[in-house]
Amino acid sequence: MPLPDISAQCHAAIESGRGFVALLSSEFYDEDEDVLTPSERDRASRFRRDADRKNFVLGRAALRALIGADACEQMTVGVAGKLYLDVGPAFSLSHSGSWVAVAVGLFDPVGVDVEAIACFQPGLLNIVCSKAERAWILNQPSKAEPFCQCWTRKEALLKAAGLGLVGDLRKIPSGVGSSPLVKLPVEARLHDLSRYVDGPYIVSAAFPPSIGEISVIVQSGWDCYRFDRTVLPEIGSQSQWLE
Repeated sequence: MPLPDISAQCHAAIESGRGFVALLSSEFYDEDEDVLTPSERDRASRFRRDADRKNFVLGRAALRALIGADACEQMTVGVAGKLYLDVGPAFSLSHSGSWVAVAVGLFDPVGVDVEAIACFQPGLLNIVCSKAERAWILNQPSKAEPFCQCWTRKEALLKAAGLGLVGDLRKIPSGVGSSPLVKLPVEARLHDLSRYVDGPYIVSAAFPPSIGEISVIVQSGWDCYRFDRTVLPEIGSQSQWLE
């Protein structure tokens, strides 16, 4: 079915000071490539897997629905591949399996990452996670899901900062098992949105620290989730920040 008009919900969220995330399944939507620019259609044609092509088309179509076709024509690409608007909202795209995530905020940093939970590989712990993160993951009954949560939070942060998977990932804080407020590589508040998707997936988003509430649209349903202030306390104490 075609993608519904979700621009009004996105604009309402942003104007109210909230972040916005659309979580869409390519199993439900089949977007026409005619909505893409010639360069985007060329890129879509180069995907080897049909599922990846559908996710790419759906992600770009959803972005047009959220920020407008005219704005999409003005996008520029950063050094690490992050899409930008010189004037307009900040946004981020991600897809994995059948899920596509689009995050939009009034200003940067904005980053989102969705990943399918894969088999746990212990060898990745020392490459990706800090000592505290490793201890937290190894203390969990299941290791794959908490590791994936740690990974998606780091990638959401790197996307928000306009960086690729470069440098020492152990120095990128994930906030798992501790604080959702981080200072590196950008000051941001991390959000776990995994509860909204079906199947073995983890979704993490990074927004400016001042945003403690996110509006989420999942496929054709709508939900507004208010974060518990006892879990995500108001900013003020330096001890609440992770560096």
